[in-house]
Amino acid sequence: NIKAVAEAPIEDNDFTNNLVVTNYQQANIELKHTLIAPATGVPGALGEVEYDHQLGSSTTVQQRVSEVGVFDFSLNAPTTYLGLDLASENLPIAVASTGPIGRFIPAYFSPSSVVTSLQAECEVTSPNDESFSYLGQPFGYKENPGIYLHPKSASGSETVNYFDSAWWRYDRQWDNRNYNDTVNSLPISFDSDLTSVNRVNGVDSRIELSGEILIYQKPPQPIVPFNSKLDLTLSVSDLTDLDGVCYRETASSPCIDYTITDIDDEMKLRWGKLVIHDTYGPETSVLSQPITSEYFTANGFVTNSFDSCTRLPDLANFTLTPTDLTLGSGGAPEVYPTLVSQTLALGAANINFTAPGAGHQGFIDTLLDLNAHGLPWLRPYNDQNSAFENEVSGRVQF
Repeated sequence: NIKAVAEAPIEDNDFTNNLVVTNYQQANIELKHTLIAPATGVPGALGEVEYDHQLGSSTTVQQRVSEVGVFDFSLNAPTTYLGLDLASENLPIAVASTGPIGRFIPAYFSPSSVVTSLQAECEVTSPNDESFSYLGQPFGYKENPGIYLHPKSASGSETVNYFDSAWWRYDRQWDNRNYNDTVNSLPISFDSDLTSVNRVNGVDSRIELSGEILIYQKPPQPIVPFNSKLDLTLSVSDLTDLDGVCYRETASSPCIDYTITDIDDEMKLRWGKLVIHDTYGPETSVLSQPITSEYFTANGFVTNSFDSCTRLPDLANFTLTPTDLTLGSGGAPEVYPTLVSQTLALGAANINFTAPGAGHQGFIDTLLDLNAHGLPWLRPYNDQNSAFENEVSGRVQF
């Protein structure tokens, strides 16, 4: 509300108690404003740059400003009135500003996505190989997923004063986020306790989710390989700041969720299992028991020759049970096992067993608990038990 008041009697310095002159009327009076806080911010633009003062006790102006902050609103006093040059007549019109008004906040957020991709757990650089992760295996991002909040004024302009650290009011941790597998609709899990959402810098509205580890739930029935393609949806509460500013399509529309769509579409996902093979041979020869990782294809299971990443536990973590043979130096007939390499090469590793010698026949059962030794994603599924098998085993027979 803008009032025109008589100069005298002056009872205070803001003219609030001076006599209102209801007959004052003048057109095209210029309005102005000054930014008080943040100190390093920009003033923005007024929605109304001038007004016509009407007859009566006051004239109301519906004012808007395109920035956030605390402002002092005022006007440029007219220099003429009814043809009279007020300056030459030494009759200037004094102006009392509003004093600090606000804290003005954004009308809404209008987020945009940061381009990101997934980090395959088995990352390769050869053009002939494929980077991949197994279904059920944890993996992360190459680049942190994130968004630009883009705080907006009611007219749709970006409110850059919101970027000031003292005026930044967003602190959500995306606790209500969820993922959607757009290829096979497999559940995707994550642990919110491992992550944090942080502002990247102080010059814009970019925020990122760091530390995210995802797991595609491995279905009981094998499926053929596919490229990961997922959506990350942030709920209304995930995108609402401490002042209640939220994501909207316009300043007057309701708060809505936001989805980062079509993430990746590159990382291969495979339904895999570990196989300890049965091996047979004469008691006079060294036997090599293959251990292979396999994945399901349209033609059944094949050795995963792309897998030179899976690391087996130490041989001491395998359970080796001999029958009619002795492992190590326990007495004849002795057989010494050796795990040639803990890391698979082209999907394979071997446990070598020395020959017990002529006339010494027997067998050794090799067992590995995949769940106990950090390889649960390579567990096979047992249809009869309707459960994943924690243990895999194979037999070496001389």
